[in-house]
Amino acid sequence: MQKIDSLEPTQAIATHFLDISNIEQLIQYLEKLHQQPKVEKHHTALLLNCYIKLKQFDNFIEKIEKYGFESELFDIETAIRECRSFNYLDIALKMATKKNIYTACLQIYIFDKGECGAALEYIRDVITLEEKANYLKEFGLELMRSEPQFTLEVIQNLILLINIVQNLKKQFESRKGIDSLDRLTQEQQKVWKYFNLDNDQLQNIYSITFCKPDEFLHIFGGYNNYLERYLRFLIEECKNLPNEMAIYHRYFSYHLERFERKEEVKESEKRIMSLLLDNKNESKYDKNHLLVQFKIYNFTEGIICLLKKLQMREELLNFYITKKDNEEILNLCTEYGEQEQNLWVLALKYFAKPENKATHYIPNILKELNKLESISSFLILDIMKENSNVKFGQMRDFLKQQLQRDYTEIKDNLNVIKENMQQTTETRTEFQQLKTQAQIFSFGKCTACDNALVNPSFHFICGHQYHQNCIQIEDKKRICIRCNLEIQMIQNKQKEVDEANQQMVQLRQKMLETSSKYDIISKYK
Repeated sequence: MQKIDSLEPTQAIATHFLDISNIEQLIQYLEKLHQQPKVEKHHTALLLNCYIKLKQFDNFIEKIEKYGFESELFDIETAIRECRSFNYLDIALKMATKKNIYTACLQIYIFDKGECGAALEYIRDVITLEEKANYLKEFGLELMRSEPQFTLEVIQNLILLINIVQNLKKQFESRKGIDSLDRLTQEQQKVWKYFNLDNDQLQNIYSITFCKPDEFLHIFGGYNNYLERYLRFLIEECKNLPNEMAIYHRYFSYHLERFERKEEVKESEKRIMSLLLDNKNESKYDKNHLLVQFKIYNFTEGIICLLKKLQMREELLNFYITKKDNEEILNLCTEYGEQEQNLWVLALKYFAKPENKATHYIPNILKELNKLESISSFLILDIMKENSNVKFGQMRDFLKQQLQRDYTEIKDNLNVIKENMQQTTETRTEFQQLKTQAQIFSFGKCTACDNALVNPSFHFICGHQYHQNCIQIEDKKRICIRCNLEIQMIQNKQKEVDEANQQMVQLRQKMLETSSKYDIISKYK
């Protein structure tokens, strides 16, 4: 050893102590070296790591207390791990705390010491604002097992803080954040102080990217009461949260699950319907998604409410039919039957079936159908003839009214035909007179300018007359300004009729010339 002492320390270690079997002699050499003024930092680091390697924690702790827990002279993570394995928890925790190794601190609090309350206090008071949510998500399940109320409290305050930041961004557009807590309300300051945050963090608040509230939902798995409280807190106390639709859907699912298990059914129904009936919440959930959920859980009130909101009246009627709710069927048809006339037809089909034993509703339905002129009486008769339990007496008034309406319609049509025939006869007589008798024109006023008519002037058979300067010329022909539009319409109709007749003549000719008449007809438009 005297020979070794004469060597420079680094050379002595490299020459005599590199083999692992000499680690105890190396410790003796380093301890003796530390009694001399020529010791260096890397010698101390080597000594500390040798203590850890041989698990000589008493010596290690003695040196650490001398050189400080913040020393860079040893592998901190190895030291913490070895101290934990030999139950030197306070030393391990002190080293992790000094170095801000958050994961190690929380693991010691939760898994080694079983102090979940202290772990939550550490998250609340020590861990940086941008990291709090990540560690809550990572260790939340373990924290909920021991401290459910405290865990919920920390998460709720963190969500309030996120909500405050969002509101601040809208209120103050500066990217530099807020310069003073005085800008916050008393409630906002209360949340801020809950996490022991200072003005410096307030100024940097805009640069932090926060998580979404629905990312904490997995923490409450198996803790239904706390899950419901957390969801209700998000819905009732926080506004304009990110991913709000997922929160509402989870809240509905929670109460639907309780409804299925028959746990406080009335309370769950009340919670669901209060959200559905509040029109302010309509944009916060997907109605079609919820409708599917309600159908899966057979939640009648919710199905009816959403079908009404979606204006899916035929589906709502079919739902009432499956429930055999006759009164609601009639109420729905009465309210919307004039707009959607098919509702009455569907209702009639239902009431006419013998298994439904509801034929006494038929006369009232037929009475309403009589008011709807677009509903064919043949359709009604087809429905009724398929159901032998419907008696003719139930249809007597309907048929009488239908026949009366048809008679009135025929009578009105005959009157129109008579008027048209009379007009046609008068037109033919007038046309014949124009062809066979001279037409006398009198000088009156110009049809265009309404001034006295003087020569040169032009007179038309229709009776209109114009100055030469007022006349209109098209294709080198003088035309009557008043009658030209009507004449063009008549000419166009005549042209269409002539073309149709020509096409029909060609079709008949082709039909006569070929044996494959179906091919010719299929190509005809």
